[in-house]
Amino acid sequence: MAKKPSQKPKPNPVKKVKASAPLRNWLTRANEFIGKYSRWVAGFLFGLSLLLSAIYYLQAKDSAIMSYHRWTNSDMAFFDEWGQYLAKGEIWQDT
Repeated sequence: MAKKPSQKPKPNPVKKVKASAPLRNWLTRANEFIGKYSRWVAGFLFGLSLLLSAIYYLQAKDSAIMSYHRWTNSDMAFFDEWGQYLAKGEIWQDT
């Protein structure tokens, strides 16, 4: 029996979807808004990050994570001690 020549399957052509036009319009409007109100947008993002940081701090302040530097075998204790040496002006110490 003779072998048939192997033919590679033809890939299906990708159809262009016309749904990108609304997205492009939305991105254009968003870019114009950010350009017009850039200071307000930057202030809002800064305020939002400050608010989230405060919320995370309030959640963590009564947990054990705030006292890990007191545990003598932790990395935080090592870096806390090292920072105290540096604050005293002792740059060359044996760590």
